[in-house]
Amino acid sequence: MKFRAVFLALAVVVLWQGGVWLEQWWNQPKPLVVHPDYEVVLFVTESCSACDRARNQLTQSGVRFVEYDIGTSAEGLAKFDALSGMGVPMLVLADKVLRGYSPRHWGAALAEYTGAAGAVGPVDDPVGQ
Repeated sequence: MKFRAVFLALAVVVLWQGGVWLEQWWNQPKPLVVHPDYEVVLFVTESCSACDRARNQLTQSGVRFVEYDIGTSAEGLAKFDALSGMGVPMLVLADKVLRGYSPRHWGAALAEYTGAAGAVGPVDDPVGQ
């Protein structure tokens, strides 16, 4: 009788701990995948001058990217909302999300992404800093 009680208590503890481990394994953070073919995704709106500067910096850097206009693309807006987007431009750079436009910060992030030694693209933008 004591053996059964001890065995049952041990089984409950093992299952409970195993359940915690299983939950932690199951709920591991998933990699950020906004677009299946692009690691770099730019969210913009049509009448956004900072978005134009951000787009130019990405183009000059030579990084391959896809752009969503959240004013015209329901898919883009859904992805923007899923990333807790609050303003444009917003850049997804592999596993990083850059909100707002700062040429210096974007240049550093792009340099890190591409493995370049220096900043990528223009870093002298007094309006966007």
